[in-house]
Amino acid sequence: MGTTVDKATSFVMLDRFLNQGGNFPDTANCYAWWLGKGGFVGDESENLIGQWMKERKNREKVFLATKVGARLKHPKKMRDDKGSIL
Repeated sequence: MGTTVDKATSFVMLDRFLNQGGNFPDTANCYAWWLGKGGFVGDESENLIGQWMKERKNREKVFLATKVGARLKHPKKMRDDKGSIL
């Protein structure tokens, strides 16, 4: 979510998750940095879930697990000048 799955689709998925009794999304700010040519840094899923909770005003219904701090410090150093992973 936040990378290959757009915001609208992600919100539908998260709404369904919550409506079916789910309340424990687990994320980290290091997911999906390897997609594309360097446009993603890993914060995308956490930012999207934060937007969803804010817009839906459902924070009290969600127990959010995160591994904040796992983000790569220098993701651009993992790529060559064309954006390919080294």
